[in-house]
Amino acid sequence: MSSSAPPPPVRRIVTGHSEGKNGVPRAVVQQDSVIVPKAVLPSGAGSLFGTLWTLDSPTPDLSDKRDLASENYQPERVAPVDGSRFGFVDFPPNQISPLHRTVTLDYAVITQGSLVLHLNDGTTTRAETGDVIIQRGTMHAFENPSSTEWARMFYTAADAKPYVVKVRRALLDLSRSTPRQIQLEQQFLPPPKPSGSQTSDGKSA
Repeated sequence: MSSSAPPPPVRRIVTGHSEGKNGVPRAVVQQDSVIVPKAVLPSGAGSLFGTLWTLDSPTPDLSDKRDLASENYQPERVAPVDGSRFGFVDFPPNQISPLHRTVTLDYAVITQGSLVLHLNDGTTTRAETGDVIIQRGTMHAFENPSSTEWARMFYTAADAKPYVVKVRRALLDLSRSTPRQIQLEQQFLPPPKPSGSQTSDGKSA
């Protein structure tokens, strides 16, 4: 069975201010453009990623006229330090992402198709169109379980402080241990196995 075509590009409308009569600002549409998602892999295979808006500070400055998304600003992390990124991902049929963790707080909404959320404890949760996922820096992967249909997810990723874990480090005499803390930093691992067993919502993935 042949696969469906990828979702269409996203139309992005950006508003702002312009000086009107007597210096009184008026609202205007500054940009009305189409964002075409792009593949990360040189081969062009895999998921397609599009960036709609990027901030490099925790508090937006409405007088700042920069458009970091259209300037192709690429931070080293998913979200700039102290900033955030608003974007979308298109998942082709049978696509599964690497198991990964980013030091961000992500708000994601599925607008087309279904996605299976994999966690590194082995659980899977199937999310449908209209469902929202709040991803709080855990090790995870996304899978499009459909063999024919694409899936689309919009997200906002905000820079965050790493999750801190208290662990115990054995001393040389192995009779005592002393607590220390480690931070869970950004990490990418191979993809998990495709879903095929029961998901945490009780449905087959």
